[in-house]
Amino acid sequence: MPSEEIQRLIGAFVDDRDGLTDEQYRQLLAAAREDVNVLRQLKSQLALDESLAQLMAVDRADFPAQLAQRVRDLDRDDDLQQQVREMRELAAQDYAPAPRRRGVGRWMLAATLLLAVGAASWYVLPGVNDQPRVVRVFGQVTLLRSSGKTTLQANDERLRSGDRVLTGDRAFAVLEYRDGTRVSLASGSLMEIDTKFRGGKTMHVERGAVAAVVAPQPAARPMRFITPRADAQVVGTELLLEVSSQQTRLNVAEGKVELRGLGSDQALLVGRRQFAVTDGGDAELQSLVWPASGERLHVLVEPGETQPAEFETRGNVGWDQFIKFRGGSLLLPDALGKRLTESCRESEELTVELLLRCDSSHLSGPARIVTLSKDAYSRNFTVGQEREHLVFRLRTTTTGENGTNPELRLCRIADRDLHHLVVCWQRGELTCYLDGERVMQSDRLGGDLSNWSDHYLTLGDEWQTGPRSGTWRGELHAVAIYARTLAGEEVLRNFAALSPH
Repeated sequence: MPSEEIQRLIGAFVDDRDGLTDEQYRQLLAAAREDVNVLRQLKSQLALDESLAQLMAVDRADFPAQLAQRVRDLDRDDDLQQQVREMRELAAQDYAPAPRRRGVGRWMLAATLLLAVGAASWYVLPGVNDQPRVVRVFGQVTLLRSSGKTTLQANDERLRSGDRVLTGDRAFAVLEYRDGTRVSLASGSLMEIDTKFRGGKTMHVERGAVAAVVAPQPAARPMRFITPRADAQVVGTELLLEVSSQQTRLNVAEGKVELRGLGSDQALLVGRRQFAVTDGGDAELQSLVWPASGERLHVLVEPGETQPAEFETRGNVGWDQFIKFRGGSLLLPDALGKRLTESCRESEELTVELLLRCDSSHLSGPARIVTLSKDAYSRNFTVGQEREHLVFRLRTTTTGENGTNPELRLCRIADRDLHHLVVCWQRGELTCYLDGERVMQSDRLGGDLSNWSDHYLTLGDEWQTGPRSGTWRGELHAVAIYARTLAGEEVLRNFAALSPH
């Protein structure tokens, strides 16, 4: 019979598995190793009647997951590796079950959480972990706990159940689970972590916009996003959730998400490139469109079957469902460049949005992907590639005629995958998003755009080529250029609509 202390520890685990220390877990493991009767009694509880499990309000399907959570935590510490291995060996041993008793205490049910007996239970380990960590922070991001509030830094902070994360104005945060699931919080968002919910990962989103790339989850343990108006259940997908006091909007880039208004009995399945809105009642399904808004949109290139006659091709450029650059360039009409220049001078804002694939990580110059310029020495802006990195040049009253003082490195792209890139500049502040995630922010491009000249809008190279111009090789699947900055929510919505992955 387990000692009083062991029974107390198992009871504490049922109440709050995160509340036990590593030393207390060592005691539980030692008890199972040293006393075969303890292990026999624990293993026999898997045969408990289903009615008893229901009476105790315990979901046995969640037992392996909760055990796996703790084992993965133990795996983090080198000094506990041996104990983890021993625990697995013990759990795999075959013992004859003891006679069933009518009176079953809480510790008996909790035992299944610790053992989750049988080799099959270990196959769920790779996809289980309910505590995300903070991997990226921009701006003012606050962690709210019962003990007080602190400013979050990207220092691998592990979030606990009950933690609330608040992103301030123009702030951004990225959380990551061990199975690869990533959640991005846009500015003005408030979200609470819930690791006690027995159905899987759970986030309560009170307001703001939350984007997620969710790794495949067990069908019985979907990830849940609960808002004041709706409940979204995710098995594995890319999504954007927008929450206000009045309604919840779910945008799905890939996969499928089940959405139910909290006042509705009917769940709606939202699929790839679809969105649904609910005010708490039945949700309404619609298709996502790109771009989400045409406000101050001056350049829009969506490749199709026929190349527009006013687009001039130089060199080796293919036009089909995307534009393929193999050493050539595409010149856009002069009128587009002039209107964009005039509008940006007026607004003092610029956004360049691309869906692109780079063919090589050895290009330099930088190789021009999109440029509003005359030659290698005079430009308004350029998005280019310098080996494994995308770079940005912007002409302002402080950065020079060529926009190279400084030239900013935006992000690293070392693969040949399709990526969604958004570069925003507004009155000295530059922000870069890659695949819906804010990856760079800088205030080094000061000044204004009053010194912009009437230059030429070109894709793939400079308008006037020369020894210092850089020819790009890759694919452009979509191009949009605005004389305004896109808010984080709009970036995420466009990312969902384009669905590059």
